[in-house]
Amino acid sequence: TVKLSTEWGRSVWLTTSPDFIDWTEPELIFRSDEIDRNNRKRRIRQVVEDPAYLTPHVVEQENFIAHVYKMAVMPYEGLYVGFPVLFNPSGSWLGSNHTGINQVEVSMSRDLRNWKRVANRDVFIGVQPWDGVRYDTTQLFTCGRPPVREDLGEIWVYYSACRFRCHKKDLDESY
Repeated sequence: TVKLSTEWGRSVWLTTSPDFIDWTEPELIFRSDEIDRNNRKRRIRQVVEDPAYLTPHVVEQENFIAHVYKMAVMPYEGLYVGFPVLFNPSGSWLGSNHTGINQVEVSMSRDLRNWKRVANRDVFIGVQPWDGVRYDTTQLFTCGRPPVREDLGEIWVYYSACRFRCHKKDLDESY
């Protein structure tokens, strides 16, 4: 899967290759929609209104769209499980970039092309409250295909996390 832009922001596209030399043209397989736009507003508001969380350093009332930054995919039990990372912008930052939060949802497909959202689009891996130490307070990204630990009957989903969506030097000393 690759990330390319659409009228709905960054979206997930599929391209395949039999030999890692020749590739098919990318085809759009997953994008945000109006529900994600509404979820973005609610998710930003939850973080801004709860003093336990780090508020994005720019919060504007504009009608931003949610972006799908990436989607790790794993085959499992005859299905594909996708972990779309939804970027929920809260405001403009340094010109063309945006600040906000990234959170992970879950989706499923039988063919890699037609995806269904699951769990009512609830957040699977979400930003966490600020405790003075945590890093998973702003940006979360799944790290590739999760390993299935059959010996434990578990699936381990690894993710990377960032405390800021900018350089720390661009923020005040309170962080």
